Amino acid sequence: MEHGAVGRPIVVRTSGRADLRVLSVRNEGQPIPEDVRERLFEPMVHRATDAPAASNMGLGLFVCRTIVEAHGGRIGVQTGDAGTEFRIELPAGPAGAADCAEGV
Repeated sequence: MEHGAVGRPIVVRTSGRADLRVLSVRNEGQPIPEDVRERLFEPMVHRATDAPAASNMGLGLFVCRTIVEAHGGRIGVQTGDAGTEFRIELPAGPAGAADCAEGV
């Protein structure tokens, strides 16, 4: 909410198929500058904003990436003049679940 456009919605969507689950969060705020975007999922990376610095320790996206990757997924961001969208893709079941179900 800190980075979205005032008075504009933040859209959260979920979707999936048999083998994949997707969660996306989109706002209509300013684009993330390329120099920040390149390091966005690293710890202690801050984006210059009008938001209070005390509320941003620079760990949130790093922690998200760590958790998503630990579950066999991936996280990414697309940003531009129309807004920014973070997208998480996760396997529909735990890693190795298919092998266990087949008795392997």
